[in-house]
Amino acid sequence: MSNTTRVLAHRMSLRKPQKDSLELLERLTKAVDFKSSDSKEKMLDTLLAEGYLKNFTDFDRDFPSFSFAIATGVGKTRLMGAFISYLFIEHKIRDFLILAPNLTIYNKLIDDFRNKSSNKYVFKGIGEFVHHEPRIITGDDYQNVNTPRKQTYKPGMQQALFTDDLAINIFNISKLDKEVSKIKEINEYIGEPYFDYLKNLENLVVIMDESHRYRADRGMQVINDLRPILGLELTATPVVTKGARNIPFNNIAFEYPLANAIRDGFVKEPYAATRKNMDLKAMKKMEKEELEKLKLEDAIVIHEKTKTSLDLYSRNNGLPRVKPFILVVAEDTNHAETILALIKSPQFFDGLYSEKVVTIHSGQRGSEKDDVVQHLLNVEKPDNPIEIVIHVNILKEGWDVTNLFTIVPLRSAAAIILREQTLGRGLRLPYGHRTGDPNVDRLTVVAHELFKELIETANDPNSIIMKEYIIDPDDAEFSAAQEVVTVPPLAESGLQKIQDEIDKATSPEEKKAAELKYSTKKTIIDAVNEGLADKNAKSLDDLTTQDVKTRLAQIVADTLPLFDMSKEEQGKAVECLISDGLIEETLQEIILGTIEIPRIVVQPSGETTTGFHSFKLNSKSLPNWQPVTEEILIKALQSGETSTIGITNDITNTKDTNMNIIVRQLINNDEIDYDEQKDLLYDLAGTIIEYLDSYIKDEKKVSNVVQFYARDIASQIWIQMSDKFYIKDAGYQAADMQPFQRIEKHNFSKLKKDDLFDFRRTFKTTGEMRTKMFKGFKKACHSCYKFDVKPEKELATILEDDKSVEKWLRPAHNQFKIFYGSRSSSYEPDFVVQTERTIYMVEVKDHDKLTSEDVLEKARAATQYCTTVNEYHKKYGGREWKYLLVPDNQVESNRDFKFFESFEYKEKN
Repeated sequence: MSNTTRVLAHRMSLRKPQKDSLELLERLTKAVDFKSSDSKEKMLDTLLAEGYLKNFTDFDRDFPSFSFAIATGVGKTRLMGAFISYLFIEHKIRDFLILAPNLTIYNKLIDDFRNKSSNKYVFKGIGEFVHHEPRIITGDDYQNVNTPRKQTYKPGMQQALFTDDLAINIFNISKLDKEVSKIKEINEYIGEPYFDYLKNLENLVVIMDESHRYRADRGMQVINDLRPILGLELTATPVVTKGARNIPFNNIAFEYPLANAIRDGFVKEPYAATRKNMDLKAMKKMEKEELEKLKLEDAIVIHEKTKTSLDLYSRNNGLPRVKPFILVVAEDTNHAETILALIKSPQFFDGLYSEKVVTIHSGQRGSEKDDVVQHLLNVEKPDNPIEIVIHVNILKEGWDVTNLFTIVPLRSAAAIILREQTLGRGLRLPYGHRTGDPNVDRLTVVAHELFKELIETANDPNSIIMKEYIIDPDDAEFSAAQEVVTVPPLAESGLQKIQDEIDKATSPEEKKAAELKYSTKKTIIDAVNEGLADKNAKSLDDLTTQDVKTRLAQIVADTLPLFDMSKEEQGKAVECLISDGLIEETLQEIILGTIEIPRIVVQPSGETTTGFHSFKLNSKSLPNWQPVTEEILIKALQSGETSTIGITNDITNTKDTNMNIIVRQLINNDEIDYDEQKDLLYDLAGTIIEYLDSYIKDEKKVSNVVQFYARDIASQIWIQMSDKFYIKDAGYQAADMQPFQRIEKHNFSKLKKDDLFDFRRTFKTTGEMRTKMFKGFKKACHSCYKFDVKPEKELATILEDDKSVEKWLRPAHNQFKIFYGSRSSSYEPDFVVQTERTIYMVEVKDHDKLTSEDVLEKARAATQYCTTVNEYHKKYGGREWKYLLVPDNQVESNRDFKFFESFEYKEKN
């Protein structure tokens, strides 16, 4: 890899398939000089001989052209920017033409290449373009171009003006095709038709977005007429459809299918959904309208659950709210209108979605279609009311939304579900990466009558339906509407009481006084939590001093000018603040409702080490490889199929060993460090040789097999090795120490029909209990909680009843900054419990999983947190911290909290 490629991959944050594509372009441009006058046939022969293009048979065009078949959502536009940057920097190519298949993509490309303030600007971080921005020429402004880049002068041709800048032309293919006569008219600025200007550029590179759209005879001819030196095609579907046949491209240089993108986590994970205990035979007997209504109703259930999950995730992480929507695929325009009428009817969820649905199909015209298109373009905006889109095969490439989470195919053909153009609309991730929350990372296809068929294909590595999603009508999470409830900490509960005063105020004067009181109380709380009340405070007790109260009074006084008050009114407000005891009251609420949780960031430290646990290769699962004829073997070695040219015995007259051949193939995996894993690699290779010897019984034939199947052999070894791969950090360190912090609010999902339940109430099943919110706690730092498993709820009851427990809480999201593993995972324990002398961090875990690596990583990070706090408290005073790892089968109602102290986690040396 050249330094240019390496730097571009880093600066542009290229994902692996993007990086691999750029590396392939580098190899191609090093193998062949596309700027030369060599024929395309000669270039093709050279490239095929190099062995880079495995499934490549022809350029498919009158010029060298390479297709990069990359799944939707991986980032084709950014890859275009990387291609252009590389060819400009490394090969001094300055003229590019980007073709878009439709107006939507055309406008999107212009923004991505021209708008530097956009998050999607493709050249962000590329130093070569900081002072010399690429010149973007579009199908809308090409007639006004008066400074095209220098071109080679030819007799009888108008000389263009000179510039050395990069010029990127962006055209909609329809303009280039349908308006070609206009583009071929004389351009008054350059003295020749713009089409001729492009055609006569010395080194023009054409980049074709969604290139499967330019395979019709007319489109092919227009592009061929431009005579570019190189074509780069990007598409997710590298096939030409002719009638019922799908004909693959001949020029696929790189392929990264959707199944890979799903497996590698670059897009949402598709699930096939059906109802629990749904009988396939019964479904087939259902009337079409009845089955469609059932699927739509189940889609709504999934949609509402997704909506709640997205709301929770955004609140817990301080991120923008994502509003999900459903895509319904109808058979034809009449069918679409029928579905629309059903959803708008009062019988469909009491008409709740009658104003939240839109349909788009080819039968719409004029303002009606314009309104629909505008809704579609804005469907990601939270204030857009649309939650259901019905379409009839009209949503093409370029409609790139990130908030499609549910697809309902109502066409009879199964193929519509699996068509990437349909699924691709919903695969993009709203936050740009998977979150780890399956409800946020999931795309659900409601496929009742096709469910079995789809799931049976899920084991196929090329399947794009990966998992199953079962809707249980008896499960409250599916059958009842939910809402998100925010529970503030008790330390801030006083704010809600004043909010109630504001809401009940009967006069402007009462409301103004209550609003001032609310602002004052919030200012005090914020000042304490931000350390402004006393920067030297070492505990909550330090907040009771007169100096702190005086300081807080001043902080409040500094905010009064923000209100519409005179100087006299401000002075009276400060007097009232002191005399009414609001500062004292607020401080006591904070002290009583807060456990002293120090603000510390704990994260892995030192060098991260990787490697493989030692293991013995399982030869029972290996293929029964057989020798091939010498003629086939020689041909394979010459073509580079096994990347073993010049290696091994009689055929090549060299002395490399069979084990070396296998090891050489293994170290092509980036995760393998030869120096570190050398012994393991040769041990595994030796096992392979023993396996081959066991049934071939001939040394030369064993060498024959190793040479011919070297890559396959290494692949089989790697399958077993990858399960033994580990990442380990050297240890944990803590920083950013402060003695206490704000108790964070909780966000819970709740069934709308439910009241709050007393925490002593029992439920028959864990599933039923998990949906409930519980109240009645006297010692907790929040008024309400939810519990994932019964032992957690049982422990909460023990904490409430145990006299030795002073306070406790279930930490909310982001209460702790404890990072473990790969540095990106954050850990929140189940409980924090305060007693007279000790504060315990408590994790209740399935007793069968106590020794899992994930649990132990969390325990090590939490123990480091406790150790750091204890070192701080030795210096300034404070309770000791301990971490308890409690087996779930030990949490019983007859225990007291002291019993659990025996489960203190201590890392073994």
